[in-house]
Amino acid sequence: MHADVLTPAPGPAGYDLVLVAYLQLPAAERRTALRWAAAALAPGGTLLVVGHDSLNLTGGTGGPQDPRVLFTPADVLDDLAGLGLETVRAERVRRTVAAPDGHGTAGEAIDALVRLHRPEPR
Repeated sequence: MHADVLTPAPGPAGYDLVLVAYLQLPAAERRTALRWAAAALAPGGTLLVVGHDSLNLTGGTGGPQDPRVLFTPADVLDDLAGLGLETVRAERVRRTVAAPDGHGTAGEAIDALVRLHRPEPR
């Protein structure tokens, strides 16, 4: 499916997995995109969000250099508060960044990782 992440996609919420990976948007746009992603989840579904963490700017390697598009796990949880999702995991993770020439490593990046679950109706 092809859609604008800031515009709701038509159709019922029926996805078992929605992945939002490295979508680095200013806070208001990020919140809109994440709320649409959550709305697309089927009962029992998983929402996985990963992106460059705010700490990456000063403590990590690579990634966007604009602090307005960086976020923390807490930011994601705040963006999705009140939607009835259960937090499975919300933390900062480190990953190795390859050197530009492809040989060796350039350092480590700090990412925000959030996994949420939509409970089944009771």
